[in-house]
Amino acid sequence: MNRVHEELNRQNDVGNVVANYIAFKAIEVVDFPTKDLNVIREYAQLIKTKGKGESACLAFCRHHPHIIASSNLRDINEYCTQHQLAYLTTMDILCIALIRGEMSESECDEFIANVRKAGSKLPHLTITQYRNQHFDHLKSHY
Repeated sequence: MNRVHEELNRQNDVGNVVANYIAFKAIEVVDFPTKDLNVIREYAQLIKTKGKGESACLAFCRHHPHIIASSNLRDINEYCTQHQLAYLTTMDILCIALIRGEMSESECDEFIANVRKAGSKLPHLTITQYRNQHFDHLKSHY
């Protein structure tokens, strides 16, 4: 989804990570479906109250079976609940990376500290705190 990709690229730290994942085919850029009228209509409504990236993801995932990954729960939570859309938070993704051995506990904690230092909000100070309280039920899926 080019709108999302563009938004991520504006954030230097995230843009570099995303570019690497795309280069190594760990994630795929999906073009915004400009001929899918359901998605276009939904996007037109969402863009009135949400950012371009969130609007594109929400509109696309409402009409296609994908999972949203977002750190902006304020903008997506109510919509996802209303339309029964699955989503992962930043903390969920860090837990998945930890469980899969793609990141260590100290790397996750460093990421959390950097995000918090930059002014963004995350619910816990360590990955262990989050995993113990919220994530163990999903461990078997990853």
